[in-house]
Amino acid sequence: PCSKPAQLDQIGKLFDLSLGTIITTFPFVMYAYMFQPNLPSVYQSLKNANPARMKTVTVWGTGLCVVLYVLIGIFGYLTVVGTP
Repeated sequence: PCSKPAQLDQIGKLFDLSLGTIITTFPFVMYAYMFQPNLPSVYQSLKNANPARMKTVTVWGTGLCVVLYVLIGIFGYLTVVGTP
């Protein structure tokens, strides 16, 4: 049987890494670091700027970020698993 590395046990004691907690906090992190400071400049840089175009840009940008964060998380996890 496989055992969890000691490093993962220590991280698990420091943070609540349950799926519910991650899903709850993810939107706050996304908003704080991506949306708030950048929305005005993105809106101004759009050709024919209007709310519908801004919504499309926001949805695509958020989707791309989610995919990248998930991939980074998966590969980070795979890097740590199995290391003593």
